[in-house]
Amino acid sequence: TVTKVAHKSLEKKIFAMDFNERSMKICCTNPSNSVDIRDIRKLDKPYEIRESGLRDQVRDIKIMSNGEGYAQSSVAGRVTMDYFDESLQAKKYGFRCHRKNLKDIDYVYSVNSICFKPNSNVFFSGGSDGKVSMWDYQLRKRLKTLDSFNGQSVVKLAGNKKYLVIACSDDDFKTDPELTFVDEVLASKVLPSNLYVYRI
Repeated sequence: TVTKVAHKSLEKKIFAMDFNERSMKICCTNPSNSVDIRDIRKLDKPYEIRESGLRDQVRDIKIMSNGEGYAQSSVAGRVTMDYFDESLQAKKYGFRCHRKNLKDIDYVYSVNSICFKPNSNVFFSGGSDGKVSMWDYQLRKRLKTLDSFNGQSVVKLAGNKKYLVIACSDDDFKTDPELTFVDEVLASKVLPSNLYVYRI
């Protein structure tokens, strides 16, 4: 049986959202680059509304598996880690990732998706550079990089204790004006999307 237990209208558009059973919190991001944090049992009133710490549009937000805080990613190749409890604010930080340095040019790619491995300090980030990075957010260290996705953008990550699932797609339509008009001939230029499963 599916029963609606609560409803709340929000004034601002939601860019990304996540819910965590351990903390019972919902986090939503919006165009003003703030994070609307609510307790699912008290949906009418925000637990807190705080600045995201990101200057550019947020692409994804995920709550840590232990429920202590959350990670956000942006279109400008940045990830931030933040904590709900005021006593843990000293632990929050941000960093740059999914970038490529060629000569004097710094290519910045959107970080499209974040995924935490349950009951661990590990999380994954996936970007438009076609790479997935594995991080230890407590040590603030990158552990590994996966980049065997045929040059396609990583658009979504999901997983559990054993598996990481990666969805990749061709997003040339963002930069090729011809591909913004869909027909059978032009659609043939777009590479098929792909799913990858990794044991972690």
